[in-house]
Amino acid sequence: MSHCERYSVLTLATILRLDGQVRVECLDGRIGPPGSGRRALVGRRIVGLVFVVLALMTCSCLSGYQFVRDTRLTFVAPHQNAFVHEPVTVRWTMRGGLPKGNRFAVLVDESPPAPGHRLPTDDPEVLTTTQNRCLIAAFGPEANGGTQEHQVTVVLVDSRLVRQGESEWILMLKAPSADN
Repeated sequence: MSHCERYSVLTLATILRLDGQVRVECLDGRIGPPGSGRRALVGRRIVGLVFVVLALMTCSCLSGYQFVRDTRLTFVAPHQNAFVHEPVTVRWTMRGGLPKGNRFAVLVDESPPAPGHRLPTDDPEVLTTTQNRCLIAAFGPEANGGTQEHQVTVVLVDSRLVRQGESEWILMLKAPSADN
């Protein structure tokens, strides 16, 4: 058995990452000797196959996720980081309109549930509407005085209040605390 008949996939992967090239390296660290071209070709094919399999596995695991910003919804009023007083009406437009069978869920200072999960029905900070606006009567109680930041998040839900898709649109607002 020559010194290059055994190959290490880990060693091959390391060489690929560092050099950006496909090369066959023997376990003892030397590049294949003259005449080992066939082994190098087999090694390249094995490495190529490993990377193709890994790429396909990665794609299949991530196929349910969106990696682009959804710009269908645009807040009209108030503008981002506006200073507002209660009550405040948040208005938006949605390119293409509200998808059939869906509604908007507006969460105030709350994180939305994961896609496919139901919104809490007993939470006063969660409002639903089919209109392109929502009245926020009051923000929740705050611990500190002064100006408070509030997050208004809009997501799409179905008639059973199950979140549809990953899209969420966030509007940050500033309001005086209840003490002022």
